[in-house]
Amino acid sequence: MSYDPQIMRDPVTIEYTAWDNTFSLLMESPSGKKYALLYNPEHKQHGHILHHVRGRWITFRWAFKNEMAYAKKLIDQYRETTMVRTQAEHNVINARRQLCTTCKRPTGRCEDDTLYDAHGNGPLCPECHECYDD
Repeated sequence: MSYDPQIMRDPVTIEYTAWDNTFSLLMESPSGKKYALLYNPEHKQHGHILHHVRGRWITFRWAFKNEMAYAKKLIDQYRETTMVRTQAEHNVINARRQLCTTCKRPTGRCEDDTLYDAHGNGPLCPECHECYDD
């Protein structure tokens, strides 16, 4: 297999897989070979560059530091323009924004698990919700 020294170059297509919170940076080398860099610090294949051979992705090598830095820069730009957030980021942002209608403190919850009283008033923090339950 011949080695393409400059894999990370424009254009790069970025795909985001929400179920495992992984970014795939898809690229094509000057010689026409297809590669992908996997970017997710919590994933066991973080930093691997995969090579597309005969319809399958196989591990090619680890990404170099400069390639990882470039990938991070591209992903940060992608997040800013498309507003893609991880579930953890989403929960933190919503928990900060959502204030209890009674005590005006952050509820610590996102819109999916908001607490309300028996009359549908809310959102409520857990402490105020307990008061309404009694």
